[in-house]
Parts: sequence; structure tokens; C-alpha cells
Amino acid sequence: MHGTTPDLKVPTTIETLFSSVGSNLLFDLATGFAPPYNSISTFTSANNLVFCDYYIYQIWRNAASTVSMQLSGVGRCHIEHDKIFVLRYDPQRLPCWDVLTDLRGHLVFVGRIKAVSIYAEGVPGLKGDCVHWIGGRGRDWGMVFDMKTGRSTPCIPLMDGVIPGCPQSIICWYFLSDE
Repeated sequence: MHGTTPDLKVPTTIETLFSSVGSNLLFDLATGFAPPYNSISTFTSANNLVFCDYYIYQIWRNAASTVSMQLSGVGRCHIEHDKIFVLRYDPQRLPCWDVLTDLRGHLVFVGRIKAVSIYAEGVPGLKGDCVHWIGGRGRDWGMVFDMKTGRSTPCIPLMDGVIPGCPQSIICWYFLSDE
């Protein structure tokens, strides 16, 4: 759908990600996420949804601590503290959530509660395929996760002589509904 305009006259269909068991609705990790992400999903405590380029994305972050675990059939899995995962929903395939290595030129700003996406190509000062988030070892630093390198770094690198936590070293964004 990239680069095309959706036909607004086509009826919208909504498909459930849940299976009904008795009166409870349960999400099936096995059909929702491919291994090892069906197991990793339990260790990502910061999760956001964002709409981008006609798709729904999930942004996962391991906000708790570094985790190492043995996964059957996959081997040992090591998930760093503040590791970011970006998944896109595709109802035409199973599992329906797939981990990605790019955002098709978009970038995502993740606030305390909400997330927004922006198409970054050709915009001075913006870089696509990145997730900007607030945190970093328990601090309110503006961080940027580059999907190409798989690493998070401060939005504004610390310079010599600047004390961490000083106004010169902190960058932040918020959405009016964030509390």
C-alpha cells in the first residue's frame, strides 16, 4: 500500500486477534507472534501502538532489566535492558505480527502513553527508521533507537564538561494527554 491512496469506499473489515474461550477473550501468542517473539513478548513491559503508512505497528521495549533465557528450538536469547522491537500487523499471514528492521522511511516518537509517526524522508534534522523514546537507565533522557544498527543512543550526545541531568543534556517531548 506504500505510495498509493486507499479506496475510502471499500467497506472496512475488522478481524479479531483474540480467540473466545468460555466468556474470556485470550490472545494466542503462538499465532500472534513468531518464535522467539512469542516468548520475548512477556519481557517487554513498555508497549505502544502506532499507525504508520496504513499499517498498525507495535513498539516493544524491555524496560525492566537485561534478561537471558533458553528457548526451545532457538537456543539462548539475550535481551538487553531498553532493547526496542518494532512489529507490524499483517492480517494476511500467521503469525500476524512480524518483527521489522525498518519503518519504510518513517520515524516514531513514543511518549509516556502515546506514540506518533512522521514520514522523515527529505525533512532536515529527521532520520527515518528510528524510534525516539524517553528513558535510558531510569532517567528522562531523550533516546533514539536506530533500526539499522539495533542500538539506542541519547538524542543529544553528552559533551565533555556537561554533567548528566543538566538542562543541556536532557531533551524531552510530550503529548498533551501524557501525564
